[in-house]
Amino acid sequence: MFVCATLMAMAQDPGRADSYFQQGDYASALRHYRLLHRDYPGIVLYTYRLGRCEQELGLYEEAVQHLLEAGERYSMRPYWLAMAAYPCYRFELAKEMFSSFLDNNSPDESHYAAAEEGLRKAEQGARFFHRVENIAFLDTVSFPLDSLSAHLPKLSADMGSVSYAGGCFVCTNERGDRRYFSFTDEVSGRRLIGRQERLLDEWTAVDTLPASVNQFAEQDFPLLMPDGMTLYFAARSDQGLGGWDLYVTRYNAATDSYLVPELLGMPFNSFADDALYLFDETQQKGYLLSNRASADGFYTLYSFVPQEPRYLRDSTEDYLRDYVQLRILPKADAGVLPVRKESDLSSPVLAELAKVEPDWTLVINDSTVYTSLEDFVMPEAREKMQEYLDLLDQIEEEATDLAAQRLAYKNAESAAERDALKPMILSVENDVRRLRQESHALRMEVLRLEHQ
Repeated sequence: MFVCATLMAMAQDPGRADSYFQQGDYASALRHYRLLHRDYPGIVLYTYRLGRCEQELGLYEEAVQHLLEAGERYSMRPYWLAMAAYPCYRFELAKEMFSSFLDNNSPDESHYAAAEEGLRKAEQGARFFHRVENIAFLDTVSFPLDSLSAHLPKLSADMGSVSYAGGCFVCTNERGDRRYFSFTDEVSGRRLIGRQERLLDEWTAVDTLPASVNQFAEQDFPLLMPDGMTLYFAARSDQGLGGWDLYVTRYNAATDSYLVPELLGMPFNSFADDALYLFDETQQKGYLLSNRASADGFYTLYSFVPQEPRYLRDSTEDYLRDYVQLRILPKADAGVLPVRKESDLSSPVLAELAKVEPDWTLVINDSTVYTSLEDFVMPEAREKMQEYLDLLDQIEEEATDLAAQRLAYKNAESAAERDALKPMILSVENDVRRLRQESHALRMEVLRLEHQ
């Protein structure tokens, strides 16, 4: 009897609900507005405030429902509705509401900048939603991240090997003479990706990958594909979907750098932490490590195979929302994997990078990239760029010679042969190191001259 009287009193006290709401105590306000909405469903303020409380508390599905129900009376309603719709993967609704808010408010409005950023992300999500990869799942296993090493798959020989120990993920190529790994920079404290090459019986000093890869707040879980050019990795930044996101890039030998990393599409990326993407080209079998459907502190390793057609073109929005959040796991027959053809020897994601690439690229600024000598404005810079390209060709020749000598050293049948090769290898290594330093200085001179 006492409990019923208390609930009735709460339902009849909108002033207390408003007070909690104004103080930012959304959990307490939510309890009151739920009762007020139940007892007075025709009062739009209660419906709107109920949706606002739910949005603030992360109850996004309920928030969308009640903010839609509240109608268009409140000027901030499009903004809050968009903020609730986006984490529900309702990108089209988020786009519509963010656009409505921006169209009806001035740039000095306090939420305007956030709405612009929200619109950008909603448009990005909508693009991903139109290109959701069609995959079927073989198996799933969940575990704490620190036990990842016990669950990493055994890959085909040409994929090399992967390992995880002490919070460090290492990918080693098939020959065992190159490895990529994550490490914590002692100066900045950031998580970065580096590489090493094996010379004789020792690993070279850590070579931190260039800023085109290590540009994010943190990066981890690098995976080098058998082509020696394609690199997958995870990164945490404001430019992704949320949490850790998965990226792919390619090495550009002409510039000794990497192309601008691209976000992988869905369902590989989500709003959760998506840490690792593996695709074994020989087996035509992939792996995804994510915590989007796991208990706190746990990750799930999903094994999958690509399906035809490649994209889920005709699926409903509700199905796609569940699919990309891995609430739906279409099952594949573990005994019936795709028939491998020579043309199939690549990850389905790599098809996105099959565009014709220029022989070289030179980043001038955030919005300008040169790919031809004709792009240069300053004649002096154009001449220096030709010198730079000639030097890169020389470096490539030296690097090819170095690789041949290292192979000869590895296959030498006697200690005398190795002793004879060792000084030549060290000499060529010094030459390559010196030429790369010269090329860096020459590249800086090209940029200085072009900016004059």
